[in-house]
Amino acid sequence: MNRKFKVKSRTDKNTSYFVYETQAGLECSCQSGMRGRNCNHKDIIKLFINRQSQPLEDMERIEEIK
Repeated sequence: MNRKFKVKSRTDKNTSYFVYETQAGLECSCQSGMRGRNCNHKDIIKLFINRQSQPLEDMERIEEIK
């Protein structure tokens, strides 16, 4: 099942990025993600998907898109 997430930026609360779960892994719409690099948005979603603990402030940045 491919899931989609909206992750708020740490530095700009008015900016959000989209993280997509694909068969190849996670993809993010931020500049680093668009270049195939790792980013904190993918890291947060990876922890969320694997049900690993993370700070509440990071959890509050996540919105799953149905």
